[in-house]
Amino acid sequence: MGTLTWTFVVGAVTLVLTYAAIRIFKYLKWLRLVITSVSKLPGPKPHWFFGNIFQIKDFSDLMFRMHEECIGKGDKLYVFWLFRFQPIIILAHPDTIKVVMRSNAPKTTIGPGYPFLVPWLGQSLLIANGPKWERNRRLLTPAFHFNILTGYFKLYNEVADVLLDKLASGSKDGKYLDIFKPASMATLDTLLQCSLGYKGNVQLVGDSHPYVTAVNRLGHLIDKRSFHFHHYAEFIYRHFTADGKENESTETEAKKHLDFLDILITAKDDNGVGLTDDEIRAEVDTFLFAGHDTTSSVLSWSMYCLGKYKDIQEKVYREVKEVTGSKGTIESEDLPKLKYLTCFLKEVMRLHTPVPVTNRTLDEPIVLDGYDIPAGVMVDFGIYHCHNHPDVWENPKEFKPERFEGDKHHEMDPYSFTPFSAGPRNCIGLNFAQNEEKVLIARIVERFEISLDPDHTVIPFLEVVMRLPKLVSWSTLNKEAPKLPRRCEK
Repeated sequence: MGTLTWTFVVGAVTLVLTYAAIRIFKYLKWLRLVITSVSKLPGPKPHWFFGNIFQIKDFSDLMFRMHEECIGKGDKLYVFWLFRFQPIIILAHPDTIKVVMRSNAPKTTIGPGYPFLVPWLGQSLLIANGPKWERNRRLLTPAFHFNILTGYFKLYNEVADVLLDKLASGSKDGKYLDIFKPASMATLDTLLQCSLGYKGNVQLVGDSHPYVTAVNRLGHLIDKRSFHFHHYAEFIYRHFTADGKENESTETEAKKHLDFLDILITAKDDNGVGLTDDEIRAEVDTFLFAGHDTTSSVLSWSMYCLGKYKDIQEKVYREVKEVTGSKGTIESEDLPKLKYLTCFLKEVMRLHTPVPVTNRTLDEPIVLDGYDIPAGVMVDFGIYHCHNHPDVWENPKEFKPERFEGDKHHEMDPYSFTPFSAGPRNCIGLNFAQNEEKVLIARIVERFEISLDPDHTVIPFLEVVMRLPKLVSWSTLNKEAPKLPRRCEK
């Protein structure tokens, strides 16, 4: 090897080592700043290396235990250390949440959930940042225009018809049934028809439906990986775990059978450029993913609350009958009149938050509740914490739909109630989801009297799927009511 070649090799190695040394120096300088500043925040005492990861059993344990230990004392934020070099700051009060939520701080690319969803959902609205997110948000907004959403009500009612028949069959002779599964199938039926124009008859086919099987399994794999920190390394996960090998084959298979949203196909940006096939697929997958478990969770908890609070169930029922009469369907013009149902639904989402956490990565230094937080730190919006914070809500554990009546809620900080997030990155499909939920709840209440199984204990459970966990509720419908009236009118 000649002298010139050796000189080139030595020079190249020197450049690489110098670059690596500079990166390491900058990282260690940043880490020192982070540990010095973030360690001042409230939170459980961390191990010098492992942080707090061995102090919790799962995501449910983290959320519920920290709520009692930190939020119960009135803290507006706390810190949890994945390792001593990876803090997550959880914001739990409108005063801290709104500082970050109304900014353009990017979605995080580290920590549980997000990176593991990219092969499934791509760089969709849920994950993308910067100009790509801004462009796609503009292109997708027309798909959720009021006039478009109004056209879905016929479909909502058709799905409700099938759901009611399934519930009637399952609760025959006063039997109790688990409401989560039929609610899940109904929401997926709705989403497939609204997004793809595909009538998959999910409610009739059930668990054997290929899309149901794929979604459930992918969600389970992502949740499981999120809390096995040694699976974070892609090479180890892909090549040395059974789940990793299955996930790889499942992702490939899931891409083969997708159709496209008509609106997305025709959408064009200011330069006349539309979405690519991969972008359309990513957005359709995201629409199905984000709207499935969350809506199922809200419906399940709604049935639970109706069964538990009979007086509230009666108020909802009477309002529905007063608005709809005997027509047997819920139309778009009915929803503004269902004021108490709207308050009820909001209280369900407050007390049983379907998406308890979302997150960002700070792109600039910021002050939160008097603490200086450096750029680059991951921040979680503790929506569950905020919705149950004793300094934000009077008697937060009490179920009280009247909180949202009239001007009461409008006088509160708008960031005190954010089931669909808020600010520039709020959920684009919030009106679609609420319309579907109101129609299904109203149709169920109109036909059934709902009761809880006295022999079943309801235990809330959180699963992490891209910070879209589901609170699984088992509620019951125990008898089909007479056609009209449902019960004797007073």
